[in-house]
Amino acid sequence: MNKAKEISALWSQIKPQIGELVRLCHEVESHAEVTADAYQRGYEEGYKDGYNEPGKGKIQVGDEVNAPFGKAIVVNIDSVAEKIWLVYADGHGGFEYFKDAPTKTGRHFPEIVEVLQKMRENNDNK
Repeated sequence: MNKAKEISALWSQIKPQIGELVRLCHEVESHAEVTADAYQRGYEEGYKDGYNEPGKGKIQVGDEVNAPFGKAIVVNIDSVAEKIWLVYADGHGGFEYFKDAPTKTGRHFPEIVEVLQKMRENNDNK
């Protein structure tokens, strides 16, 4: 069989599947957009609203909390994944799920909020 006939035979096998491929690509693309949108909403809501700690008020970015490895600072509240992201004094980090939320110590570091805001502004300007 010459090359032209080989190509024609392959094309006749592939052509019917192209429509399905395009449909699947659109489905994946829309799911990625929805997921990214949900992440962004949760990220923004976490910074604006904080997390309601049962019976102790809202945990907010900048709050010091009693975490599993000692005192830590809240640096992100992810409402979508229901996680509170923490940084310890020695620089290591981690997270706790809302259901296992650490308790507030009563100290708050607004400088953390300001630094994170400056970082976001710098990223937005690029």
